[in-house]
Amino acid sequence: TELQRRGAIVSYHDPLVPELLVDGQRLASTPLEAELGKGMSAVVVLTAHPSIDYTLIRGDSKIFLDLAPHPHTPPGQA
Repeated sequence: TELQRRGAIVSYHDPLVPELLVDGQRLASTPLEAELGKGMSAVVVLTAHPSIDYTLIRGDSKIFLDLAPHPHTPPGQA
């Protein structure tokens, strides 16, 4: 991807898509763990999954962009 060509580390998590092909490169879904959001510059949410704790993946990122088509409420914040 263009981001990777510029030196970015690109990863994603989706419980329904275990891997995908981007610009001929296969990416595997990253397990959702407490450390996932640590040290990330940006997090982008494209699809809302009710089982995902968005505060966990936000971590300490400076940019959190939520583009999910339907509003969601992070677990514990209903």
